[in-house]
Amino acid sequence: MKTTCLINNFNYERFVFDAIESALNQSISFDEIIIVDDCSTDNSLQMLKDKFLNHPQIKIIAKEINEGQLSSFNSGFLASSGDLIFFLDSDDVYHAQYLKTAISIYREKKECDFLFFQCYEFNDEASRYFEATQDMTISDVVKHTQDLGYSLASALCCREYVGGPTSGLSMRRSIVEKIFPIPYLEDWRTRADDCLVFGASIVKAKKFQANLPLIGYRIHGNNSHYGNKSKLNSSVYYQRQVSLKRLFLFLCQRMNYPDNMFDLAPFEFKTIDKPTWRILWVYIRIYLHDKGLLNGRIYGILVMLKHMLRSTP
Repeated sequence: MKTTCLINNFNYERFVFDAIESALNQSISFDEIIIVDDCSTDNSLQMLKDKFLNHPQIKIIAKEINEGQLSSFNSGFLASSGDLIFFLDSDDVYHAQYLKTAISIYREKKECDFLFFQCYEFNDEASRYFEATQDMTISDVVKHTQDLGYSLASALCCREYVGGPTSGLSMRRSIVEKIFPIPYLEDWRTRADDCLVFGASIVKAKKFQANLPLIGYRIHGNNSHYGNKSKLNSSVYYQRQVSLKRLFLFLCQRMNYPDNMFDLAPFEFKTIDKPTWRILWVYIRIYLHDKGLLNGRIYGILVMLKHMLRSTP
């Protein structure tokens, strides 16, 4: 399987080389690393060209207009050729065993369309990103990997977010092709990981989570989301909900879905390997909105309860 790492950068000259080096220093190599510079106003682009312009693994895309994170995803993917697409923000880093571990999961779990890893948070002044991690066997990796099934109905009906930050995400090309390009660039100048996570749910990706902290998520004052929680006021929340509605409508029309997806709930719930009681309640709420016959709704809820009890240790 050919692998692509997409790195989006805007004015992160302090951090971007750490991100690139972490992608280059994997125990097995990425086939290509695509860096999209979103018209940085610092020295990022010149520094990238000076160091990596002729590097055999690296392709640099220099955007002439600053359009935000979604635009960088669109441009990077259109220039890619990998069968597996990995995303990395320019202020984060990969553990050296990340790519090898991810590939082993995709090979072992052939039904896996979308994979996300736990993140290890570190301060921007930290000298070491990760504690020493031994090279795990495939059986060890699989033991820490959970099948989360499909999440189309839960995303559409309850905005259930089945995923993580950008840098922990990867997908098969066949899934990303159904998501991109997305035209609403202004909506997603930041937090475009919503487009990846919700987009994958809407195009019917089967999702898996690796409970292994192989992603270094850097905490610093300029984090567009984590570092600016004070900005998450009611106006910002409202604008995000409007953007999500438009994103969902766009992708549902692309997938030619009908309006009502409530009746998918019991079938979708059964695709989750080990659901929690919280997730059960999410799906019961979805199904209670179905306008079908009462007997049918009761039967669907009983089906979900049965699956839950079978799955609980």
